[in-house]
This record gives sequence, C-alpha cells and structure tokens, in this order.
Amino acid sequence: MFADDLMVWGEKEVQEQPQEWNGEVKACGYMAKCEVKMSYGVQNLQPKTVANVTVSMKILANIVHSGFIVEGDMVLPVEAAIELMAKFTDVLEPPNQLLANCLDIVTYLWMDYRDEMYFKLDVIKFLPHVNSLDISPISCINGKFHCGGSLGPIVVVQEFSSTEYPLLKSFLQFVQVLLEFDPETVAKFEKSGNDYSDKLKYTIEKNFKLLLPAMSYILFEVFPTYNNWRYKKNEDHSFISRSCLSIFHKLISINTKKDIIDYLNPGEILHLMCFYNLLEGGAILPLLKIVGTGNGMLQLLMESQLNWDTGPGVDFINLVRLALALLNMTLRLKTTKDMNYLCPLEAKIMYYPNDKNHLRILHSTVDYIYHTFNPNLPTLAVELMRSFAMDFHVSLITCLGVDPEILRHCFIRHLESSEEPTHLKVAIFNFLNACVLKQSGLAEMLINIECPTEIPRDFPNPQITSGKQGGCLLYACELLANLEECPNIAYGSVYNVVMKLLHTLWLHRKELALKFLRRSDNFWINFCSPLLQNPFANVAQRMHEISAKLASVAYSDPMFSSS
Repeated sequence: MFADDLMVWGEKEVQEQPQEWNGEVKACGYMAKCEVKMSYGVQNLQPKTVANVTVSMKILANIVHSGFIVEGDMVLPVEAAIELMAKFTDVLEPPNQLLANCLDIVTYLWMDYRDEMYFKLDVIKFLPHVNSLDISPISCINGKFHCGGSLGPIVVVQEFSSTEYPLLKSFLQFVQVLLEFDPETVAKFEKSGNDYSDKLKYTIEKNFKLLLPAMSYILFEVFPTYNNWRYKKNEDHSFISRSCLSIFHKLISINTKKDIIDYLNPGEILHLMCFYNLLEGGAILPLLKIVGTGNGMLQLLMESQLNWDTGPGVDFINLVRLALALLNMTLRLKTTKDMNYLCPLEAKIMYYPNDKNHLRILHSTVDYIYHTFNPNLPTLAVELMRSFAMDFHVSLITCLGVDPEILRHCFIRHLESSEEPTHLKVAIFNFLNACVLKQSGLAEMLINIECPTEIPRDFPNPQITSGKQGGCLLYACELLANLEECPNIAYGSVYNVVMKLLHTLWLHRKELALKFLRRSDNFWINFCSPLLQNPFANVAQRMHEISAKLASVAYSDPMFSSS
C-alpha cells in the first residue's frame, strides 16, 4: 500500500509541492530501512519486500534527479541507499535493480554531498576499489593491480544471464559524474584560470581512489568484451558504448607535459592508461568496429526512424562521431609522443582490402564523407583521413579500396557547394595538404593534372584524365579570384588553408601544380591582391612566408624566373 501511494506521489510535478516532498523523501528512506530490518535477513527477503524497496528507491532517485533540494549534512535517502548497498554486498544474488536505484541516488546527490558519500562508499567497498594508492604509475597504466568490490561479480552472475544491465549502466553514469566539475572546482579555477585540462586533472586527483579501479574495470573488463554479451534491449548496448567512449574522450583530452613516468599526477596516469589501452590493448577492436559501421548502416537506421530528431539512427550517428574523434585524437597523440613503431591499432587499420580479416576502416571512413544527415560527421571523417595520410607509411591508394577519382569528385562537390559548412572545406584542404607532404600519388589524383612529359611519343593522341584539369585547385583559384569583390575572404579560415596549400606546393617543388596555377587567368594578380589591402597579421605572415619561398625558388630554378 505504501509503495502504491509513493507511485502516485512520484507522478506529480516537482515544483508544485516541495514542502510535502521533503516528508515523502524521508518516508521513503525510513520505509526502506524498516523493510530490511523487519526481515529475517537479506538472504530471506520476500519478493514483495524487495519490490516495495525497489520502487521506493526508484521514486527517490527520480525526485532527487528532478532538482529537489534536500537539506542536512547526511540526508535520509542517501543513508538508506548506501545502507542497502552495504547490506547486499556479500549476498549471493542481490537484487541488481534495487542496487542500481541506490547508486543512482548517490550519483544525483554527488555534487552536493561528495565528502560524505565518498567516505561511505570507501567503507562499504561495493564499487570497484583498491585498498591503497601505493601503486607504481606503470602498474596503474598497465592495469596490473588488484581491484576488489561486489559490483563486478554481480554484473557477471546476474546481469549476463538476464541480458539486462541496470547496475552496470548506473555505474557508468556514476563514473561520468566523477569526471564532472563540482562547484568548488569551478570557483577555484575562475580565479586562477579556466583551463579545461587543469580542471579535469584537479577533479581526478580528488576522486582518484574511486576513478583508478573504476577505469581499470571499464578498460580491461567491460569495453573489450561488451560486444560479445547478449542484450534484451539494443538501447543497453548503445548506452554502454556511448558511456565508455565519452569517458575515454575526456581522459584522452588531458594534456601530459611530463615524460618521466615516476612523476605523473593522477590525471596523467588515467590519460596514459586510456591512451595505451586504445593504442595497444583490448579497446582496439571495439573502437574500430564502431568506426567501421559504414554510412550505409547509418542510412538504414535513419530511414527506419519515425522521427528525424530522435531514435536509434541519431544515437548511432552520435556514437560514430565520438568514435571518429577518439580514434583521431589517439593517432595524433601517438605522433606527439615520438612513437615511431607500428602499433597494433595502426596494423588493424592498414589491412589491404582483399584481406579476409579486414575491418575496412579506411573504406568506411571515406564512405562517411557522403553522409548527409549530420554535417559534422563528414568533417570528422576527413580529419581522420588527414591523420591516416600523415601517420601511415603506406600508400593510401592501395588501402582505400575505392577509386580515387570518386573521392576527388566528392571533394569538388563539397567545395563548390554553398550549403556545405566552412569546417568541412577547411578539413578537405588540410587533407590535401597532408597528401602533398606524405601521399604524392593520392595528391596527384585529387589535383588531377595531366603530365604530358610522361606520355610516350608513340601515342600522338593520348587519353585525357577524366574530370576537369586542376581538380581541387580549381576552387582555390576561384577563391582567389573573388578577393577583389569580397576582401573579407582573406580573413577567413578557408583562405588560410588555401594559402597553406599553395605554400606547401611551392616549398616541395610540385611543378605540375605550379605550372597549372601560373597559367590560370590572373592568378598572380589575385594571389597578390591582399598585399594591396590592409591584411590581418595572419594573412601578412602567410604572404610573407610564400613571398620568401618564391624569392628563393626564383633565384635557384629557371622555371620560375620567367614569371
């Protein structure tokens, strides 16, 4: 009866009856504690009692999550929730939904009652925990330390068999809250600076005793194997994927300035723990499987939705976006750490298309460039392609499994369209610049300039390459031609990357591209027009670099002296 009344109360609006709810919150906590105390023991709890307590904790979680302010240093619902978690720690098959509701209450009140709950959780040892932080940084990074706690066995024994994962989902949500900034952290860094990485390091240092075993459990137990589990609801699989990637993305974004492993702070330890697991550990395959989903699957999911704004298609697109960004950050971090060896992550990506175990990561990444539902996904795909071009010591043409001419036509369509976002055009020119530096074969296909000197004289009428001569450079010439009518173009990000590309072409003596540019109508007039204006510092600096290179090349190469 009491639980039925609570169900009715929980359906009311939060703002309407804050005074009455204060009593109801206390009543829920008192009822939950009394139900357990009146039983002969937690092993002998009646199903009806468990159901009543579960409903009570669920209502409490919803009330607290709605923004209800509970006064007092240690509120009764938190006491009831943590006491229930402690009572079921050693039970063989505890009610996992009840424990999930209790953990949700702790999560929602963590920001306001952090110190009290931190102490209670450390005492009951329900979550993954370590007895001491006296662990070497290298052991932390490799996950070679003992973790205790009741949560892991409960997930294995009960949730695996039931194919539902309420407790694991609540735990992942709690870990994400541990990485959020509490009011004390925000106030501290408003005065000394608002650097995101420093705030995150400070937050991790405060919660390190909870975060270290939690990340060990997620990185080594959950993420490498969750694709092999059975699921009653596909939403559970998506939630676990999204939560893990969100946590990894936050930790990867931490700046690490120290190279001495023994002097790392807690934030840097978790950063390297996540980084090396993504680069060489069990997180590689699950991450690449998400990246390799393909645009065709996203298209099918979007078409099956009843609503364009919400549904499995939108959720999966956001998941793929997160995976592309995480993979790109991991590869870029590898280059900054001077790791010149072929890591397992790169080896998995660089399979040739005819390999039976090939995940088709390169092909799927190129396929995302044609995506139309989310404008950010093609940009992330092109940025990842740039990382592939810069970091991989193989020819991308042989690994793509797609005709480069199709890729060129797609790029030209994006560049010429007025509907495409600026960040996509910037990403395309950055990718082209990387190809000029590292992937000359792919760069020639994208620029698409015929080389008459390479054609044998036995063929007086050679076959012309399909498509317009100049490829992506045509858009660069068009952009420069519009400078006279729209001088503000010189202050935009697209102009900066175009000038960077021209600088790279001159610096590396790409004669075919330079001859094409010199023969274009009014190229030199358009190229030098910003010098006749009053440019910003970045435009002047880029023009100065190109002018200096032009002068040095003109003196040493007769090809340029005539111009």
